[in-house]
Amino acid sequence: PKSVSKSLHTFENFSGSHHYMVAEAEKALETNLPSSSDDAVILMQMIIKCADISNVIKPFFLSRRWAALLLIEWFRQGDLEKRLGLTVSRHMDREDFTALQSMTL
Repeated sequence: PKSVSKSLHTFENFSGSHHYMVAEAEKALETNLPSSSDDAVILMQMIIKCADISNVIKPFFLSRRWAALLLIEWFRQGDLEKRLGLTVSRHMDREDFTALQSMTL
């Protein structure tokens, strides 16, 4: 069987369908558990990536709610950066609507 490391490396570098990547990783994990700390890190990166892209497959009311919560989080971070005298990170400034207009919704 394929090693977890090889399959997860494929996941990390594959530029096509996320469904394909998840299926490949799932096959590898059926018979193998991460055998090294590198494998475990790659597995955690894969889980985070899946969570990151999962919003688009949720029902619209949930997806919209998550997007609204994300904006609240970003704006609070921007507010804190302003209070600390730091440069406000991209998309984090509640007074800069051009950043929001540039996003694909």
